[in-house]
Amino acid sequence: MIKPAESFKNWVGGFTDFNVTIGFAANGSIPVTAVTSAGKIS
Repeated sequence: MIKPAESFKNWVGGFTDFNVTIGFAANGSIPVTAVTSAGKIS
């Protein structure tokens, strides 16, 4: 099963770093919020 964070990184452009992925999406006017659980992005 692919995790939502991994799917989002692939959908946005194949990024490997989630922080870069969120920044890229936010700069493109896509509202995003990272949700963390036990120190990991979920």
